[in-house]
Amino acid sequence: MLYERLKPKSSATQSTSSDELKYDLTKPAAVVIIHNLFKNNPKRIRTGSQHDYKLLKDFFNELNAEVIHDCQDLKVIEVKTTMEKIKKMDFGAYSCLIIVIMSHGDIQNQICALDGNYNLDDDIVQPATANKSLKRKPKIFIVQACKGPNLIEADCNNTVPSPSDILICFSTYEGTPAFRNVDEGTYFIQILIKMLKEKPEKSIMDIMPLMRREFESKRIHQVPAETTTLTKLFFFHDLKKKPKKIPRRRNSIFYAVLRILFPRSMR
Repeated sequence: MLYERLKPKSSATQSTSSDELKYDLTKPAAVVIIHNLFKNNPKRIRTGSQHDYKLLKDFFNELNAEVIHDCQDLKVIEVKTTMEKIKKMDFGAYSCLIIVIMSHGDIQNQICALDGNYNLDDDIVQPATANKSLKRKPKIFIVQACKGPNLIEADCNNTVPSPSDILICFSTYEGTPAFRNVDEGTYFIQILIKMLKEKPEKSIMDIMPLMRREFESKRIHQVPAETTTLTKLFFFHDLKKKPKKIPRRRNSIFYAVLRILFPRSMR
């Protein structure tokens, strides 16, 4: 009996327990992109943000992910209408929800729409967490919000939301600037996607401190931050598309002969 208690776990058992520590991402991810470029407002246009948008679209296209809402330059009511649809949607066919927001922002989690502000917690996070079909499924929010042409104060709140399985990644910490390059896009989005691609073995929670080190090493005076209630590890790599199996071609002459010789067995 003592031997049985001390006997090491089999590799199969270890693999199972390891899988239990990760979110099951075998189903596709549902993705929502809310991108306010303010292209028709010369004073507020977020020049360079189009590079972030393209990078994100290409990244999600490489994954087992479906962009269910691709929203451009929304008004406040349009943001709320979109999230009301999310609140009522059945996510049974999806493994997780990923919402990316890119816009100007203000303090206290205020995000700018074309005609006013909406609140990240009340208008984005709350409707998503209210959806019962998303219970126990990870809900990832990536927020790049800005206040001017090149730098902003981030909309970062240190309070952790009460519902579980949430991760909110902010471009910067409360009271510190976030930079956007007009030729390349925001440092936050560009470095985040770069690291997710280069370090597939890292969970998103491991990526965030690595990003902070990257910003520090490049002397970018910006501190990406996150708040989370995730209960397991989330690996974007687990959403990688599985390669399609190519059926082997049968030698037509060879199998034609076999069908003649063994007609019943070849049916």
